[in-house]
This record gives sequence, structure tokens and C-alpha cells, in this order.
Amino acid sequence: MKNPLLLILLFSSICAKSQNIPNHKIYRLNQLGISTQNINLHKPSIQNDLNKILSFERKRKTNKTWAVVLSSVSAVGIITGSAILLSNRPNAKPDNTFNSTMGGIVVAGGAIYAGVSLPFWVSSRKWKKKRNKLKRIYQ
Repeated sequence: MKNPLLLILLFSSICAKSQNIPNHKIYRLNQLGISTQNINLHKPSIQNDLNKILSFERKRKTNKTWAVVLSSVSAVGIITGSAILLSNRPNAKPDNTFNSTMGGIVVAGGAIYAGVSLPFWVSSRKWKKKRNKLKRIYQ
């Protein structure tokens, strides 16, 4: 019983989160405009702040990506639906309800995607403000 418990404790200490900031994170911080040369990277509070900055940046990028994708789908839907609605064929019946129904559905879908993308834009801006607030401390 003691051996499995000892092994679990041994492996859990190996897998524990290290207190160093890896080089790829330092590179990302430098890309954000934070010079890490004059900062004591061994201090835990500074490490936590720098990791928070990177976390905020990752969340901002993710939300902005979703916002751009949903906005693009929205624009395509609205333009396509409008084109379907406005298409006048010379030999079409005056009350072509199928085209108008499909065009309306596609425009409505595009409008819904536009509405869904708005919270992602707002959230992206929120994460950017939080990131910049922490960034000002270390610049």
C-alpha cells in the first residue's frame, strides 16, 4: 500500500507546474511590447501577472477569430439572400414565392449570425482592455 502511494506522490511532484516562464512565452511577451530583460522573472507575483497577460491575449485572439468568422458568414448570408430576393428573371412568374421565401430565410440567417458575432466582438475588446491594464505595469 505504501509503494503505490509513494509512486503517486513522486509522479505528482514531477507533473507540478514549474515556476519558470519558458522561452516561447518570453518571446510572446516581447511581441506584445513587454521587455523582460529588466523584470525579475523569478518572483511568483510577476510570473502570475505575465501569465495572466498571456492568458488574456489568448482569450482575446480566440474571441476575435470567432467574431470575424461569424461576421463573414453573416455578410455572405445577407448578400446572398438579398441577391436571391432581388433576382428578376424575365420569364419568372410575378409571384415567385419560393425565391422570396429562400431569400428571406438566408437574409434572416445572416442577420442572426451578425447578432451572434456581437458578443464575441465585445468580449474581445474586454480581454484587450484587461491585457493592456496589466501590460502598463511592466512597460
